[in-house]
Amino acid sequence: MSLGVHGFKRLKAVLDPPTHTRPVAPALLLALGLAAGAVLYFSAGQRPGSVWTGGAKVMALCGFAALFLLPELRKLALILTGVASGLLVSDMRLSSIESVLPGHQLSGRNEITGWLERIERSGSGRSRLIIRIEEADRWHRVRVLARPGEARPGDRLSLSAMLEPPRGAVVPGGYDGRYYAWFQRIRGSGWALSLPERLEDEDRRGPPRLLARWRYDMAETIRARINGPASGIAAALLVGDRSGIDPETAESLRVAGLGHILAISGLHMALMAGGTFFAVRLGLSAINRLARRQDVARLAAIVALVVSVAYLLISGAGIPTQRAFVVTVVALGAMIAGRRAFSLQSFALALGAVVLIQPESVISPGFQMSFSAVGALIAVHEWRRSREDVMERRLPGFLRPFWELTLTSFVAGTATAVIGAFHFHRLASYGLLGNLLAMPVFSFLVMPAGVLGLLLMPVGLDAPAFALMELGLNTILSISRWIEALPTAARAVPSVPGWWLALYIALAALLILGRGLLARLVAGGVAATLVGLWALWPQPDVFISADGVVVARSGEGWTANTLRRGRFGRQVFLERSAMAGQTGERAACDDLGCLLETDYLRIAVPSRIEALQEDCERADLVVLSADTPRWIGRRCGRPVIALSELAERGNALVWLNNSGVARIRYVDAAETSWPWQT
Repeated sequence: MSLGVHGFKRLKAVLDPPTHTRPVAPALLLALGLAAGAVLYFSAGQRPGSVWTGGAKVMALCGFAALFLLPELRKLALILTGVASGLLVSDMRLSSIESVLPGHQLSGRNEITGWLERIERSGSGRSRLIIRIEEADRWHRVRVLARPGEARPGDRLSLSAMLEPPRGAVVPGGYDGRYYAWFQRIRGSGWALSLPERLEDEDRRGPPRLLARWRYDMAETIRARINGPASGIAAALLVGDRSGIDPETAESLRVAGLGHILAISGLHMALMAGGTFFAVRLGLSAINRLARRQDVARLAAIVALVVSVAYLLISGAGIPTQRAFVVTVVALGAMIAGRRAFSLQSFALALGAVVLIQPESVISPGFQMSFSAVGALIAVHEWRRSREDVMERRLPGFLRPFWELTLTSFVAGTATAVIGAFHFHRLASYGLLGNLLAMPVFSFLVMPAGVLGLLLMPVGLDAPAFALMELGLNTILSISRWIEALPTAARAVPSVPGWWLALYIALAALLILGRGLLARLVAGGVAATLVGLWALWPQPDVFISADGVVVARSGEGWTANTLRRGRFGRQVFLERSAMAGQTGERAACDDLGCLLETDYLRIAVPSRIEALQEDCERADLVVLSADTPRWIGRRCGRPVIALSELAERGNALVWLNNSGVARIRYVDAAETSWPWQT
C-alpha cells in the first residue's frame, strides 16, 4: 500500500511539478493577451463599434483591479487585461491612421506631384514607383507602374497616372491588399500615362529624401560590384532594395525553404548586431586596462545598438525590419542592464512593444513566423540551460557552432513550417536540408563579407569583400537550384480557416509554457491531431469572381466557363485548394451560356436571359449576369448567385453537397465597416 501511495505521489510530481519550478513571467501573459486582443479586433467581420470598445475598457479596469484584490486570479486577470488592452490599442491605431488619410480613395486619371520614396519590382518584373504626396499636415502614397527614367529616390516628380483603389482579396480569407495598403497609407495603385518629370524644389535635401537617395546609391553600387542574380540579393540583404531580384531566383529560394533571407528581418538584424557585438567585445577584451575597469560586454552592446539603428535606417525600416529592431533593442538593452538577453521575459517585452506600435501586424505571416521562431528558440535555450546538452559536451570545440546552427535551423523551421504552409499553401519539403546546407554559408561568409563591404565602401576598398559575398551567394543559389530540381520539392497544402491557426498557435504556446507533463502532452496531442486533419479539411467546390469567371472542381481536375479571363483568380483558387498541378478544361458552352459538371451538381452560367428558364430547370446552381434584374432571379426555383452582389461583396467560394449548396462565403461581409473596404 505504501509503495502504491509513493508511486502515485511520484507520478503526480512528474505530471504536475511544483509551481516554483517554472514560473510563467507576468509580462509574458500580458503580452500574449495583447496579441490575442489585436487578433480578435482585426479578425472580426466588421469593425467593432462603441459597445465593443466600451466593454473592453470595463474589462481592462476589472482585470487591473483583480490584480490587487484577487491575487489567486492574478494570471487570469493579466490575460484579460492584455486582451482588453489589445482591443483598445488596435482601435486607437485604426483611428489615428484614419484621421490623417484623405477621406476618399484615388481613382481615374490623376495628376500626381510628390517625391519618389523607392523603386520596387512588380510580380511581372516591371518597375513600380512609390511616390509620397504631401498635403499640408497630411501625407499619403500612391503606387504606379512606370519607367523611372532618370528619376531617383528623393527626386520630386510629376506625372499623369490612371489609378484605382488597392485591390482586395481574390478569394475569401486570402491576402487582402487593401488592408496592408491602408496601413501603409497607399491610397491608389495604377500605371503611368506619361513619363515622370523631375521637378526642382527647395526641400530636396530634407533628411528623409537624402536617406532615400543614399540607400538607392548604395544599392546601385552593390549591384555594380556583384554580377548575376547574386547582385539583386546582395542589395536586398544590405539595404532592403529588392528591385533587382528576378522572379526565377526568388521562386528557387522559396522552393528550397530559403525565401526568408530575401526580407531583412530577425535573422539579418541578429547577424548584424550579434556580429558587431562579438567583434567589438573581442577587440575591447584585448585592451587589458579597459577590460579590468569596465564591463566590455556592456560597451559592446552599446556599439551594437548604434549599428542596429544605422542598419534600420539603411535598410529602409520596413515592417519586418522594425519588428526585428524592437527584438534586438530589447535583447541588447537587457545586456546593458546586466540581465539575460534571451529569456521569455525579453521575448514578452519585444512582443508587447510590437503589438503596441503595430497592432495591425498580428495577422500577418511575418509577425507570426518571426515570434513563433523566436519563442521556440528561447524555450529550447532555457530547457538546455536547465539540463546538460550531451551533444554539445561531446562535440569538439570547432564543431559546436555548426551544432548550434543545426539545432537553430531545426527548431525555427519546425516552429514556422505550419504557419508558413497556412499562409502560402505550399510546404518546402526539403526546407530543413536547404537551411542546413545554406545557412552556414550565409552566416559565416555572406553577411560578414557584406557588412565589411558596407564599411569599406566610403573609401573605395569594398571590391574584395563583395567578391567574397558574391561567392557565398552563388553557393546558396546553387544549393537552392539543386533542391528545386528534387522531386516533390514543393508540396501543395490546402487552406483551412483562420480559427484553425489561432487554435494551433494557442496550443503551441501551451506546449512551451505548460508547467506539467500532462498539460504539454494534451497540448501536443491536440496540435498533432489538428495537423493530421489538415489534409482532410473540406475544400470549396466552386470559385465565382465578380467578372463572371466560374471555376469548379471536377473529378481529379477542374473545369471553367472561360480559360482566357481570370487566370490569376483561378490560379489562387487552385493553389488554396491544393489543385495547382491538376489539369483543367473549358466547360461545355454555346451562345446561350455554359454548363459546368462537378462531383455533386451542375452549375449553369447563362449569358442570355432567354436561357434562364431552361437553366433553372436543368441546373442545381445558377450564376446570374450583372445586368439580370434580381426579381427575375428570384423566380428561379434553384439557388442563385448574382454577379451584381459579387460586385458589392467581392468574389465567392461555394461548398456543395449531394443536396445542393452547403455554404457560400464572400470576400467581404454583408455590411462592410472597415475603412479600407470603402
